[in-house]
Amino acid sequence: MTPRSSDILDYAPPAWIRAHETFWACELSNLDRDMTAAEIGCGTGANLLRAAAFVGRFVGLESDADLRRRASDAVKGLRGLSVLELGATTLPLVNGSVDLLFSDLTRPGARPPDWLGDARRVLSDLGNVTLLAFAEGADAKTLRDDWTARAAEAGFAPTWTEHGPDALVELLRNHGFDVWKESSGDVFTVIRAAVEPD
Repeated sequence: MTPRSSDILDYAPPAWIRAHETFWACELSNLDRDMTAAEIGCGTGANLLRAAAFVGRFVGLESDADLRRRASDAVKGLRGLSVLELGATTLPLVNGSVDLLFSDLTRPGARPPDWLGDARRVLSDLGNVTLLAFAEGADAKTLRDDWTARAAEAGFAPTWTEHGPDALVELLRNHGFDVWKESSGDVFTVIRAAVEPD
């Protein structure tokens, strides 16, 4: 039997789960009921459900058809939540309609931020981008290696984005963003970026 792409999360090491829960416990305080947010690579919609009570509208964007179907099923009938197909380099969102673009690059198979060229178009004047990435260092590498080994035992071959925090900062700056990094422990780095005024 071929495992579903989302089942790889079942093999996440406890350290990743703890770091992820800690990130979201802090991040929810940055959300607002007047805000429209979008998650690039929403997977099965877990983050959409987690943040639903804290944000006015949350759109999940997913390119994988199986994950998109599962996310759509998860949010069906829930006010303010929706799931759309993520294109190759463009975002299926209206100009200036989004206050926050979020992408979790710590999940296996997370898509590199090739959508950044279209991010400024969809962001509101005060909009920003938040990227969750693995930190540089041994703890993050050990966690990735542990996850890869656990998943391999179940027949998965996880892939990881090659963009480290410094490369992501440079990429964002090259797309016209004012960028700052925040530490989120030994495993994750949170990168935030606001649109630089013209």
